[in-house]
Amino acid sequence: MRNKYLDFNYLIKLEALLVERGPTRAAERLHLTQPAVSNALAELREHFGDALLVRRGRALALTPFAEGLLGPLQAALAQMRSIVVARPDIDPASSGREFGVMTCDYIALVFLTRAVRRLAALASNVTIAHVPASEPEQFDRGEADVLILPTRGNSQPSHPHCVLFSEPVAYIASTRNRCAARLTWEEFLARPRVVPSDRLVAGFEPEGLTTAPAMSLPLLAIPSCVASTEYVAAVPEGLMALFERVLPLRRVHVYGAEPVISYIMQWRRETADHSVERWFIGELRKAAAELDGDAMPDVRSRSLPGRVPRLLPRRPEIERLTSTLGAM
Repeated sequence: MRNKYLDFNYLIKLEALLVERGPTRAAERLHLTQPAVSNALAELREHFGDALLVRRGRALALTPFAEGLLGPLQAALAQMRSIVVARPDIDPASSGREFGVMTCDYIALVFLTRAVRRLAALASNVTIAHVPASEPEQFDRGEADVLILPTRGNSQPSHPHCVLFSEPVAYIASTRNRCAARLTWEEFLARPRVVPSDRLVAGFEPEGLTTAPAMSLPLLAIPSCVASTEYVAAVPEGLMALFERVLPLRRVHVYGAEPVISYIMQWRRETADHSVERWFIGELRKAAAELDGDAMPDVRSRSLPGRVPRLLPRRPEIERLTSTLGAM
């Protein structure tokens, strides 16, 4: 029989089932046994009069009804969770919130580390949990509170957003590579290249007709590959700065290339007006603003138009990264 009401716990189980596409992973997410979650699924199916999850090949998929239910459900749960943790005159820095920030490893390396230092300097007990970005739908499914990715190559934001920071794009080659120091757009695209394997961070990679094979590697591995081969690549200036003093790399001037890459930050619209979320977003924006004043002096980007924050980590960060990635 259809229940008149569903309590908060059933709604949480329903969200986990729809996000994880099945009881096994939902049980792991909720730290419950699989039989308990399977029983909840049976009761939810009876309540809604819909299968919610159906077999499609070897996996489970959402029914059309469940697809339409997920967004409103997540918005409602976000509001309910904010009510549960609400306190009078709460200090956002002392709220103890954990914010999931979805981004790529490169942005985590050069930006999230700065955000963590800023929170530590404020003696805040707010924490950041890095959520690796693999597909845009992750954020829409509620798997993170904040999303930071390159603007180009990603879909139009459907949540509140801003441009967080920008930096030049560096076109790089090995110092032993015999290609010219100046290339036309067509000449660059015609050369063998290394491209990011993650499509969500492909905003650095030029768009155009490719006439040469391309190696696909994680973004952080590209400089090491370029340094030891005849391949060229387009990478963020900050990544080039991390490696150029320890690897035989040089810049290539490409006529007609896009000189700047911007990074957009999105946060969830259902929590945009909450005081702790507003404070956290503000602190991330302040951390991004500090990038312009904390850059290394050897930038080689004087020809770039306008005021572009130069995301160049200091020497100790270069040494730490190269010791970590020394095996590459």
